[in-house]
Amino acid sequence: MTTYQQPTLFDEIDRIAAQLDTLEQELAQETPLSALHKEYLALSIESIALERRVLANMRLLSGIAVSPLATPDVETLTPHKEDVTDGAVRDVLRQSRVQGNTVHLPPIQLERTLYIQVNDVLESLGGKWNKRQQAHIFPVSPQEALQLSIDTGYVPPRNPTAYYPTPRSLINALLRDTKIFAFPENVQYILEPSAGIGNIANAVRDYCSEQGITAKIHCCEIVDTLVAHLLQQGFDVVGSDFLEYIPLDELRYDLILSNPPFALEDDALAYITHVQRMWQLLAPHGVLMVIVPHGFVSRSDKRVVALREQVARYGAWHTIEDKAFHESGTDVKTCVVVMRKP
Repeated sequence: MTTYQQPTLFDEIDRIAAQLDTLEQELAQETPLSALHKEYLALSIESIALERRVLANMRLLSGIAVSPLATPDVETLTPHKEDVTDGAVRDVLRQSRVQGNTVHLPPIQLERTLYIQVNDVLESLGGKWNKRQQAHIFPVSPQEALQLSIDTGYVPPRNPTAYYPTPRSLINALLRDTKIFAFPENVQYILEPSAGIGNIANAVRDYCSEQGITAKIHCCEIVDTLVAHLLQQGFDVVGSDFLEYIPLDELRYDLILSNPPFALEDDALAYITHVQRMWQLLAPHGVLMVIVPHGFVSRSDKRVVALREQVARYGAWHTIEDKAFHESGTDVKTCVVVMRKP
């Protein structure tokens, strides 16, 4: 690896923020300014603000969720040495071919060390090697995120939102297993709080179509590229960070289905935090179905015990078969929790 230097992208963000502050202060001065000067300053501020949003959105494409107008958090956004690609890796990525949701490496023999480095970058961007297709497969098109890594050398942390897509076969089976789950009557509003590429939302939409149910399906998704993918599929994305989502007109949902992040860097029991918020957004007599780690059934942590007691009071839990998420890149043991709100 080459010696690490902070990418210019982050220097540019700091420079733009400083320029914006200076211009705003100048415009606010009491000293009389010509109308032309004021117009020039106003346009400059608008231009810099726009540039700032573009740069922030480039970070979103790399899988880091931040407010497009937020001041960058250097500790969060500055990559570690291992997160920066060297010239040889970036050359290979430049020669690679992106076709839809797949990346095909150039038809050249790579040294093993170089291949491992290239593979690490592609996996960090969400790709998974598919031997049959001889390519890395991504949940959505990696074109923009890959170009960002090529241009800046920056590689995002692997799976920062702890996202593992729910296999369609699993959610289809759960929806139709009457021993586990009963679709609520007269359902009008359905929420998928961590929609990802839309596997759960699509399965629910298909089920509603089959059963003649005309409910509205709302989605929350924090990763910008996945939001675009959901919109392309016709879903109504009502929020980004689910934990900050406040429905309009105090709307409450008749059905909430989710496979939330199990653990995040700042919340080791993130799934419980998400379940608590889901419960708040559930309408009276509404149903919640959520996939959780199997440790839920035995751990003695105070928060886990409290959730287990809540489930015992309002519903039940069922173990999901081993390796149900193998195709999504993990063999973690899971179970499904189903609760009905009184």
